[in-house]
Amino acid sequence: MKKVMIAALLLLGASSAFAGDSDALKAVKKAKTYAEAEALVKQNLNSLANAKEKAAAYNYLVDLAVDYYNAQNNTMAANDLAMKTGQKTSVVDTLGMYDASYNAVVNAIECAKYDNMPDEKGKVKPKFQAANVQRITQVRLGLVNAGQTAAQKNDGKGVVKYWGMFLDTENTPFVNKDMEKEFLGQVALYAAYYASQEKKNDLAEKYCDIAMQDTAQAKDALNLKIQLASQDLKNHADSLNFVSKLETMYQQNAGSDMIFEQLANLYRGLNMNDKVEALLKNKFAVDPNNISAWFLQGRMQEEKRDYDKAIESFNKCLQINDKLVVVYGSLASAIINKASLVDNPAQQKELYKEAISALEKARQMDPNQEQISWAYVLYQCYYNVYGPNDPKTKELEAITKK
Repeated sequence: MKKVMIAALLLLGASSAFAGDSDALKAVKKAKTYAEAEALVKQNLNSLANAKEKAAAYNYLVDLAVDYYNAQNNTMAANDLAMKTGQKTSVVDTLGMYDASYNAVVNAIECAKYDNMPDEKGKVKPKFQAANVQRITQVRLGLVNAGQTAAQKNDGKGVVKYWGMFLDTENTPFVNKDMEKEFLGQVALYAAYYASQEKKNDLAEKYCDIAMQDTAQAKDALNLKIQLASQDLKNHADSLNFVSKLETMYQQNAGSDMIFEQLANLYRGLNMNDKVEALLKNKFAVDPNNISAWFLQGRMQEEKRDYDKAIESFNKCLQINDKLVVVYGSLASAIINKASLVDNPAQQKELYKEAISALEKARQMDPNQEQISWAYVLYQCYYNVYGPNDPKTKELEAITKK
């Protein structure tokens, strides 16, 4: 009897050791189409024996998706050759190909999740990882073309789906960063724009952060991130929340003039003058020749009617960069305001001449008044210096009436 029991136990152990796929996994692997297999995986996931079977089920979905993607991709390549040789081309299921790319990536991630779980002995022995990394790295790039096609159709949902999946899997093993570095930032920026249009601001901000890693896209990405943070400012509490977001962004992007200007203007709008002063002080401490800081200080000094100091600040800007049309306009404004407080006609006339010099430089650089409206102010200065009948005054008068 003892021998019989031992034999039975040995038989039982052998059947367990060499047990085949469960009925649930067999059913999945019998499916001929991706849609059928996907439905079976969803339906029978909890019936699969263990993590390894779940990994196998998802890997089968990867197989089907990759096979379909490659078939369509090969047809496209054959069509290119056929067109060059005058042969008949075949129909390509472009949308199906894009969806196959998406499905392959999604299921490769699920497969990897279960494939990397420890077995009953606590050991991790991934079965599918290496092969999937090799094939998914290529198939995943199809998401870029899929998103571009959706963008051309102004299909925001499609862009977010395809480019979103491309970006969301950037830190997975299925990435060739050297291959993607030239276009990753641009994809992220456009994905952020479309995500914002689809009211998915959390995704838009996430993609902005990726785009900001690319120096060519950083400025536009940061500007979009600021716009997203500024949406729906309905009351004082919203404005304070926006201030907090900008302050965080400023800490994360030290030295950004764009955030500095936005934050300073917001402080001013909320009458947080002490915050503005502190912001300026810190900016000058790390960057004493920062034009944005000098320009802001000049505007604030002009508002306080401290025109001499305002003129000094604007002149400091122009010492750093003498090609700034807006600064010439502000300088002229400060000089004219100073002239209005002078009782001595001769001194007043000299100040108007200084303003004319600044405005004429602005006119030279911005003849069509695209950046500032200099014509009427320059006309007034000519009128005060040269009189109403001087040819210069007449010329400016005609320009102001156009």
